[in-house]
Amino acid sequence: MPGGLPFLPFITDPNKLGGVLFNRVVRPDLVPGVPLKNPLWKRDCPTGNAAPPSGCEPYINPAAFMRPVKGTLGNAPRTLDIRSPRQEFFDFSISKDFPFPFASNEGKRRVNFRVDLINAFNHPNFRYNNTGNTPFGLGTFPTEITAELANGIAQPITAAEYNAWATFNNQPLSTTPAGAALLAQIRGNVNATRQPGPQGTQTGGLPVDFFHVPLPQGFATRDPLTFDIRTLDGFKLYRIRQTYDSNFGTLNGNTPNTLPRYIQFGIRVFF
Repeated sequence: MPGGLPFLPFITDPNKLGGVLFNRVVRPDLVPGVPLKNPLWKRDCPTGNAAPPSGCEPYINPAAFMRPVKGTLGNAPRTLDIRSPRQEFFDFSISKDFPFPFASNEGKRRVNFRVDLINAFNHPNFRYNNTGNTPFGLGTFPTEITAELANGIAQPITAAEYNAWATFNNQPLSTTPAGAALLAQIRGNVNATRQPGPQGTQTGGLPVDFFHVPLPQGFATRDPLTFDIRTLDGFKLYRIRQTYDSNFGTLNGNTPNTLPRYIQFGIRVFF
C-alpha cells in the first residue's frame, strides 16, 4: 500500500519577475486557517474536472491559496504535506501442479498451471495531476488592461466582455444608456486604484497586490460570469477565474494512467 505523494504548489506564470526561468518556481501564498484538502471534494467524483460546470471540485482546496503580490515568489513551501489518497493493491497467485500425461513415473515431469491477479479487486488509485512535462499550476497572470480605449485611455474591461457578463446576469447592455453608465462605473472602480500617470491621471499600473485576494470555496467550479464585477472584489475574482487552471489540485485515476486489474495465465512444463 504505497503512501500518497506530497503536493507541489506553484502558479503557472513568472508573476512579472521576468523570463521563463521562474515558470513553475513561483509559489502561491498560503491562506492561514483554510484547509488544504478541499471540503467540497467527493469520492464519487474523485478526480475533479478540467472545466465547469462539472460540479467536481479538486482534491486540493484552491481557497487555501492566493496569488502572491506581483513581483514576489510567494510564501508556500516547495512541497505541502497534503498527500494524495493511499494507493491500495491486492495481488495474489494461484498455482497447481499436474502429473505429466505420459512417462511421469519418476515424478520429475509435470505441468504447472498458474494464475496471477494484479490489483485483483480493481481498486481505484489516484495520484496528483500536476506531474509530467506540463504540470498544472494555479493559473496564469490575470488581465490587467485591454486594448480597448475610452477617452484615449486603455481600459480594464472591454465592452464585449461587459456585454457577455451583462447577458449572463440580466443586466443592461453597453449599447443602452443604463448599460453604458454601468460599464463606466465598473471601469472607474478599477481605474481609481491605478497609480497616477501624467498630469495626475489614473493611467498607471494596478497596485502590486491588486490580485492578492482570497478565493472563495467552490472557486474551481465557478463560472467567471457569476462574479459581481460591479464590485472591486468581484471584478478581481472574475479576472483571476478567467486565467485559473481548473486542473489545479486534481487527481488522475488508475485507468489508463496507473495499474488497472490485470490477470495473467501461464502454463509451465517440467521435463
